[in-house]
Amino acid sequence: MSLRSSLIMSWRGSLRPLILRPHAAMLGILSIALGVTVFLAITIANRSAVESFHHAFSIITGRADLEIRGRIPEAVLPEVQACSGVEAATPLIEAMVTLPDYPGESLHLVGIDPFTASDLLPMKPAFGSNDQGALGEWLARNDSVASSEGFLSRHHLKKGDFLTLQGPGTPRQVQLKYVLHHDEGTAASGAGVVAMDLAIAQEWVGQAGTLTAILIKLRNQEDRTEVMERLRHLLPLDITVEPPAMRTKQVDIMLSAFRLNLTALSLVSLMVGMFFVGNSAAASVVRRRVSLGIMRAVGMGRSTILQMVLLEAAFSGVVGSMLGVLISPLLSALLAAPVARTVTSLYLPVEAHGGWPSVPEMLAGVVIGTGASMVAAWIPARQAAHVDPTRVLHPGSAPEIFPIHASRLALIGLASLLLALVFSLGALNGGFPLLGFGAAFCVLAGFSLMVPFATQGFARVLRGVLSVRISAGGTILRIALEQTMRSLHRTAPTIAALAAAAAMTVGISVMIHSFRGSVIAWAGRTLTADLFIAPAANELLGLEHTLPEGAVSWWASRPDVVTVGSFREVEARTIHGEQVTLGVVAGPARGSVDFIHGDAEKKTRALENGGVVALSESLGRRLKLGPGDMLVLSGPSGPLALKILDYYRDYTRDRGIAMIGAAYFASVWGAKGVHSLAIEFHPGTSPENREKEMIAFNTAFGGKEAFASYSNQSLKARILEIFNQTFAVTAVLKSISIAVAVGGVMLTLGILVLERARDLGVLRSLGASKAQIVRIMLCEAALIGVIASMVGIVSGAVLALVLTWVVNKAFFGWSIDLAYPWWEIIIVPFWMTAAALVAGYFPAVGASKTLPAAALRSE
Repeated sequence: MSLRSSLIMSWRGSLRPLILRPHAAMLGILSIALGVTVFLAITIANRSAVESFHHAFSIITGRADLEIRGRIPEAVLPEVQACSGVEAATPLIEAMVTLPDYPGESLHLVGIDPFTASDLLPMKPAFGSNDQGALGEWLARNDSVASSEGFLSRHHLKKGDFLTLQGPGTPRQVQLKYVLHHDEGTAASGAGVVAMDLAIAQEWVGQAGTLTAILIKLRNQEDRTEVMERLRHLLPLDITVEPPAMRTKQVDIMLSAFRLNLTALSLVSLMVGMFFVGNSAAASVVRRRVSLGIMRAVGMGRSTILQMVLLEAAFSGVVGSMLGVLISPLLSALLAAPVARTVTSLYLPVEAHGGWPSVPEMLAGVVIGTGASMVAAWIPARQAAHVDPTRVLHPGSAPEIFPIHASRLALIGLASLLLALVFSLGALNGGFPLLGFGAAFCVLAGFSLMVPFATQGFARVLRGVLSVRISAGGTILRIALEQTMRSLHRTAPTIAALAAAAAMTVGISVMIHSFRGSVIAWAGRTLTADLFIAPAANELLGLEHTLPEGAVSWWASRPDVVTVGSFREVEARTIHGEQVTLGVVAGPARGSVDFIHGDAEKKTRALENGGVVALSESLGRRLKLGPGDMLVLSGPSGPLALKILDYYRDYTRDRGIAMIGAAYFASVWGAKGVHSLAIEFHPGTSPENREKEMIAFNTAFGGKEAFASYSNQSLKARILEIFNQTFAVTAVLKSISIAVAVGGVMLTLGILVLERARDLGVLRSLGASKAQIVRIMLCEAALIGVIASMVGIVSGAVLALVLTWVVNKAFFGWSIDLAYPWWEIIIVPFWMTAAALVAGYFPAVGASKTLPAAALRSE
């Protein structure tokens, strides 16, 4: 057959019927559209969050060949500038500040030296025509700042307006005097950056005499390695020297597991939608089975028919994918905020605003949606290609020409579950965490393949129950059961889709419930103080601000206070360059450390004495170090070897924390400041007295910082609030999958009405009333819901094991105690059956309107 003939045949056999009857493929198209929408929305939100960091970072370090980072003594700047191979160097002070006038928003504050920054920073304040006069004003006034044009327009501000910034020190009112411009003369984009003079920034953020970064331009790029070695000899050993791109790469690596987990969850709705694309393709085959039989009878090849069905599925996939591309910005705008809150809470301050997918993301969405459609339509396409013309033209032959081999599929499903076990072992012990998602997919696929076998087993049990006593209602139920079994080729995919959605519901619910229980138990063991205090800005920015100097001694001197504990996070590196977050702790008021292998009291004393370290489970797994091993850090005076006491439970960071005693840390690093305090009062101290103490603290230090204070119970409530925010996106994705699956019940029953037109006509001619036809169809919908919920519960229980003990352990390294929310599981059959009944109502009413004469007429 020529190409022209093949295209004409494809048009007539596939695309023209689809265009003439678009409603027949509508649910399949919408399922793919919804799956692609969720995938792209998560992708856009993830990208937006990461780009907000990259953008602000590139504005600051765009031209630098190297950057020095850490707590850098200002005195080393002349030595760095004079170092052989360095053409230019400029100092920076960086901090995150919040905006009291715009709750929930933050800015990246940068203190710059205008005399040395011009050769290195791609952005600079636009002083206007009188550069010298404006520069003098910039240096003389301590309230002049420059901000990005995007920030001004987004908040309807203009040059000359005033803005209040809340930094690590006293809230400061500044004047938006200048706009940050790129060297090309264009205004800097919408990155949230505000620049002020270096000396003023140092004084305000409490870092007089120190710098957070030095940007360096090299004379010769080929000398980079040699210059880095020279600089390292000039600087303390705990200060890093590396290309700026390394920091962005580290951030990308840090966020990769989080982004991958969300992306994998976003594909669940697409997987559920694939079942319905397959059902739509199968419906098309059933509807045109006579035409297909005639085509085969007159000599059309099987490959041509296969191509026709796949082309129809591809067309549906393209239409659905394009629809998903158009809808994705709406959903991304809704998901951006929870994604940004989660990333800020767990990793680093970012913003996310949603937006349109990029061209590569659009292409990825179309390719994934179209590919999923064609994969889902493969089995119906093969059935159509192998149709027997002598049988297909026989009235009511649909079940016979599309047989389903339940036992064979069950064996394949069992093999899939065994493969899930292999993948799980590979994810946990083989160093391939992505295999955890493969294991989860194999679990869903394995139980989906077992659906026909499970349905037959359920039918045998129900037949035995119905054989004891048959009433009018029992007769209708038996007819519905036999109809379900006779149409297993059609009902099985729908039951599997609904079961997959139920499994995701149960699996994710169990994982979240187990995680919540573990976090609550951990908080109860470790958070024992009466009052916790931290800078309020850290609620938004992460651990950016420290408490004022003197806060610890002030609380320790209060008569109602028994003990004061403190906590601080500091970034360090191993001698191999791996980033490690140190948790610096002091005082018993911080609570006990939840060591994995017990003997907490002895190990806590050893930790306070110094020279040892305790690793969180996730950090130990990432560094491949265990109890008794040595963690070697780059200290200010050289390598620092610390013996690992034990692992301990910690759910605050997926990258992990190394806990170290405050006294030992101060003796080595000499750094001051704490991020939070834990206060334990004398027993019997009234809540009123505690409140008075907090008011007195705010009076003494409130002019320097705004504080957030939590009682023991309110802090635990705040932890659960953050926990719920973290899983907010997961709940949305779970709900979408259920909605897609329930909609499939309506499609399936609609297809069955088409297939059973002759059977329904026979029932009507034998005296069955319209109401009885409706009840038969509704009973069938209920059977679909009941069987799907039962398979889904079992599948979800197994999936929960994979999500909790494999995916979580492989990616995050946390120990979670598995616990099943029995009430949520028990009600699954009830709401799923009710949803199936609602979805089956309209097809049932349509079936009751079948005209016997028309249904029984044949050529």
